[in-house]
Amino acid sequence: MHWTLQQRQPQQRQPQQRRLEQRRLEQRRLEQRQPQQRRLEQRQPQQRRLEQRRLEQRQPQQRRLEQNILFQWLFQYGIFDEFDANFDTAGLAKDAAEAAKNGNTRREVPHGTYEVEINKLELGKSKKGDPMFSCWFKILAGEYKGSLIFMNQIVTQGFQIGIVDEFLRSLVAEMNAPILVSFQTYNQYNNLIMDIMEAIDGNYEYSLEYGENKKGFNTFKIKETYVLED
Repeated sequence: MHWTLQQRQPQQRQPQQRRLEQRRLEQRRLEQRQPQQRRLEQRQPQQRRLEQRRLEQRQPQQRRLEQNILFQWLFQYGIFDEFDANFDTAGLAKDAAEAAKNGNTRREVPHGTYEVEINKLELGKSKKGDPMFSCWFKILAGEYKGSLIFMNQIVTQGFQIGIVDEFLRSLVAEMNAPILVSFQTYNQYNNLIMDIMEAIDGNYEYSLEYGENKKGFNTFKIKETYVLED
């Protein structure tokens, strides 16, 4: 009987020993995990602060982007209104339809004499930023009817302004009360050119001699003026 009791005691201890060792193993694993967990917990606030800073940095950039889009929209909207106000859109639509009938081919107009009307007369800016006088002639009859001839003259020197002055005087020479043509300032000159355009638009047509000088530059000379009847 005594032998049987001693024999059973080790058998009863073995499950207890295994449970004890299992608890110790779990405790060690837990102790190993705690530093990692603490480091993870420490990283999370840092990560949140980093993400917050990134978000704060993005917000001004996003606002600037939205402002740029708005400004571009307003700029384009204003430009289109300006185009509609300053150009003969009905005439352009008619010209476009006529060009479509001819296959939309643009032919270079050779030098010669043409019956023209003036579609555009303005003081603007060249691609380089210099003040430039521009005049667009639309051919009214003949083989090149509907085609445009372009006169562009930089006006930064006295002789260049003289070329434009002479041309402008030829446009208003047949008026009952010719407009006095002279340059004082670019502001004044721009107003003068707009006044001349307003006076001739729809009231005069011209015979234009389109040529070339010895230096290879195009020349533009008004040969005749035709007064349009109401």
